[in-house]
Amino acid sequence: MEKAETICVAANHHRVQTEITIEATQSDVWSVLTDFKAMPNWSPSFKGITGSMSDGAQVTTLFDLGDGVEAYQATLKLEQGASFGWSEDYDGIRDNHLYIVERVSEMQTKFYQTDAFIGQADWSTTEKLSEFYVEQYAEFNRALKAECERRFPSSK
Repeated sequence: MEKAETICVAANHHRVQTEITIEATQSDVWSVLTDFKAMPNWSPSFKGITGSMSDGAQVTTLFDLGDGVEAYQATLKLEQGASFGWSEDYDGIRDNHLYIVERVSEMQTKFYQTDAFIGQADWSTTEKLSEFYVEQYAEFNRALKAECERRFPSSK
């Protein structure tokens, strides 16, 4: 199952919610999701994180949205084996990005990628950002699923 949608919460507050079911264990999905050295080889947009993978750490997130890799500073929120993300203010719009890995059964995992954009800026709107990122996130989710199922074919 795959889902990707944008939701208008209020004026200047939009959410992106995506999910996909992956035929692999939760720990296998987590290992692929946090293998930042290999990520640029399979991910179309999110290229990884540099810095300490620990809760509260200052990290650099790397994204390629079509114009080459760009780096963004963030404070990492981490629940080892289950979720990670960040919430940072980028020139007037707060970005609340989260990746969640949830066990469905022994050999099946739900992967959620969510984001909330809140605020106002001259350079964009929360609605435009959510509409732009929803497909980027869905593409990443499909690539993650393919990479997990390629690396762990016995999970299928």
